[in-house]
Amino acid sequence: MVNSPCYSSRILSLIRQHISNDFLLDAIDRVLLYEISKGTKTKDLPNFVNLSKSGIERRKRHLKEVFDIDGKGDKKLIEIAKAKGYV
Repeated sequence: MVNSPCYSSRILSLIRQHISNDFLLDAIDRVLLYEISKGTKTKDLPNFVNLSKSGIERRKRHLKEVFDIDGKGDKKLIEIAKAKGYV
């Protein structure tokens, strides 16, 4: 109980990765990333989050800006989100 906690190398890597990111994603952004990573189509996303299709598109554009991604495809967004530990 006196010593500091001991974490595995994988957990330490995730903690460092999370701390090094200078932005935060809210719950809706995380749900969008998760559903997109599962292959959910944009037209079906309003079933999972309380947003309109235009609101979802706006959030996706914002996520692409946050992750510094050019282009319209979601594949690169998910790849980078996975690499940063958000999916």
